[in-house]
Amino acid sequence: MLDSVLRPVSGVLEWVFRRSTRGVIVHVYQARRAGSEEDPALHVEVKVENPQGENAFVSDFVVEMLEPFSASASRYEYRSDSNTRISQLALNVLSRGIAGPVIVIAFFSEHLPLSSGCRARIAAIGRGHFRRRWQEFVCGPLA
Repeated sequence: MLDSVLRPVSGVLEWVFRRSTRGVIVHVYQARRAGSEEDPALHVEVKVENPQGENAFVSDFVVEMLEPFSASASRYEYRSDSNTRISQLALNVLSRGIAGPVIVIAFFSEHLPLSSGCRARIAAIGRGHFRRRWQEFVCGPLA
């Protein structure tokens, strides 16, 4: 009798736990402005943590500017270090592991003065439809 009552409750609790921990976490280690006023960019160095019990595959990142304007990046460039460009991003993050570092350069189509700082956020995208976990960061002005 008690088992028939506890089984549905434990099933719901397991579902809530899986749903809340599903997804990879992006850790921002360094962020700075790049580009020009007409073609502003953010240079973000990240590592990806996988708290799940299964491997996660990251194929892209999404960067959104929050301040001084609100917009998503128009194009991206990925690098493994400052000189080595990655043509096709493919990060396999092992179960309960960390992958990276990866440099994400996000370009925006809005005008951004060199003397202006910014606030933005980044999330990982990949196979398995894991939940986006946004990480906010701040960049100082170039000039």
